[in-house]
Amino acid sequence: MVAQITASNLKSEEYTTLALQQIEEVNIIDTKKALADKISNQESKVSTTSIARYGKPKIISSPESFNTDLFSKGFFYGISVMVIIINIICLFIFSDKVYGYFAFLVATITTLIFTTDGLISVFFKSIALHSTRIETTLLVLGTISASLFSSKFLNSKEVYPRLRSITIPLLYLAGMLTVLFWFIDNPTFMTAASIISFVIILSYFTVGIKLFKTKNYAKFYIVGFIIPLFFNIDYFLLGGMGFNFFGTEANHIKISVVIQMLLLTYAIVYRMQEIKDESILRHIEMKIFLERQDAMSRDNLAQMMRDVYLENLIMQYDLDGIEIKLLQYISEDKSNEKIAKKLSITPNEVEEITKDLYNKLEISEAIKEDHRMLEAQPDYLYN
Repeated sequence: MVAQITASNLKSEEYTTLALQQIEEVNIIDTKKALADKISNQESKVSTTSIARYGKPKIISSPESFNTDLFSKGFFYGISVMVIIINIICLFIFSDKVYGYFAFLVATITTLIFTTDGLISVFFKSIALHSTRIETTLLVLGTISASLFSSKFLNSKEVYPRLRSITIPLLYLAGMLTVLFWFIDNPTFMTAASIISFVIILSYFTVGIKLFKTKNYAKFYIVGFIIPLFFNIDYFLLGGMGFNFFGTEANHIKISVVIQMLLLTYAIVYRMQEIKDESILRHIEMKIFLERQDAMSRDNLAQMMRDVYLENLIMQYDLDGIEIKLLQYISEDKSNEKIAKKLSITPNEVEEITKDLYNKLEISEAIKEDHRMLEAQPDYLYN
């Protein structure tokens, strides 16, 4: 009897132990599921942080979900990388900084869109927690690159030299606000930095508008910037403030930026050729100007010599007023009719005065003297 009770107790203890083990396993499974759900929610929250303020949540929590959307995203990023590489190569070939500035601009825009797509959470999950700060930083860097490119492309230093004194302090201010936003979680800093950034870009856009009629490459600049600029203002600035007038989405920005990249890449090449043509034309005009100045100098010298010669004749032969004027007009190779009009006399009177002046100056004797000197020259000088 005792043995039966003991066996029964042992069996009961085994059942109890087995039940406790099963309960513990269930708790572990539930805990793992809860932890997995929590991690998934955190990742989804992180991936949507940069877009949530625009009302367009995007959940990309794993490389697999990235691969499913690879085709739509890969087209944009592939073209961006291609444009960057082409401009870097052109920078080394042509040694023109505008290619480097444009490559920098495309790189910052691409990285900014990469962040707003939520793709940064796939590769850098810890950094993705600060996606809004990263976006603001990239926006300011994009403004710096756009300013460098626009200044070089439009040659604003020569056209509007005072513009730099306005944009440079604004860039410093935007940078300071961005740094403050990293340490102080206040959306006001982000909004202020975004507003300043777009004000700077709009200032260079205004320069392009002013050059629109005179420079053909400025037309490419305006056409290339106008649509992406308004889309970016609507998406990043107004969207961050809770407004969305045009309903701009990331795909709209991508399409406009692709068109902008291709158009401005061609515009840079076109600008190089136009600047080269302007340089050639400038050299030709300078050459013509110098030749004209040289001719004018020779004419002035010849005129001065004629004036001195006439003055000597006047003093030597005691010429009167009409004779002086007649001699001056003859030196200017004027006809008798024109001289008559100048002196208010008839052409016949001009002819008579000319004969008298001819005799008075003893020109015939001077010519005869020249003939005698010519005949006195040795023959070997002409052989």
